[in-house]
Amino acid sequence: MRLPSRQPVLLTGCVALIGALDYVTGPDIGFSLFYLLPIAWCAWHGRRPVAIALAVVAALLWFTADSAWHGVNLVSLWNGFTRLGIYFAIAFLTARLRHDEMRLRALNARLQELLEQEQQLSRTDPLTNLPNRRLFVDELRRASARIHRTGKPIAVAYVDLDRFKAFNDRFGHAAGDAVLRQVARVLAMQVRGNDVAARLGGAQFGLLLDQCPEDSARATMTRLLDRVVAGLGEVGKGDVSVSIGVACFDGPQLAPEAMIDHADAAMYCAKGQGTNRLYITRLTGTRAAIT
Repeated sequence: MRLPSRQPVLLTGCVALIGALDYVTGPDIGFSLFYLLPIAWCAWHGRRPVAIALAVVAALLWFTADSAWHGVNLVSLWNGFTRLGIYFAIAFLTARLRHDEMRLRALNARLQELLEQEQQLSRTDPLTNLPNRRLFVDELRRASARIHRTGKPIAVAYVDLDRFKAFNDRFGHAAGDAVLRQVARVLAMQVRGNDVAARLGGAQFGLLLDQCPEDSARATMTRLLDRVVAGLGEVGKGDVSVSIGVACFDGPQLAPEAMIDHADAAMYCAKGQGTNRLYITRLTGTRAAIT
């Protein structure tokens, strides 16, 4: 923080006032320490040259006041130079302390920024920029807890690309990456407020639909299936299809991995019905219903 332009003038006046009091009171009341206040304040606020100038003025004023009462002698000269050295030292040390404090703040801010970036990278899939499985599991844990508190249902979808490995081997990783990014874009478009789309690994994706009853989940996932199939037709050369399993939960709190397992099992049911299929189950308490 820099001083306003009029502050150095006010500080100089403050030093002059202390010098006048020193001159008037003489040796009975010493004001030498009070000179340090404006010098240190000025140095702390980023005006080291002004603080040094104030140190010189303060030393001269003190020497003038002391000489007026005791005359000029070796002792007064020594004391004058001693105080000048003290005032200089306070100005430099205060400015250095402020500089180090500001630098430490900047380093802490940079460290916090890097830490946040590292945390973001550790929870994001670098290819699709979707959340990864770690973040998805954390969101499922929070969503499961909300079921217990609010009783509002959620739906968890497991999306698997069929014949993706063969496609990747045939057309190369660049083509395979294009397919994954296309599916990620479609999933991201379906994300609302507290919804989460994530890449779980390989050619598997997850989708959490928060506060979503079964009929809404069916409509959303049917629309999603159509859009994924259309997207795969653009980049998958007709060789990649999709299977989607959805598990709807409105019962007691479940572990995140258990929720994923239910959606995964539904996905395998969809896979067993053919290509580009959707299969939905509903779990109430410990019971599952096929719908």
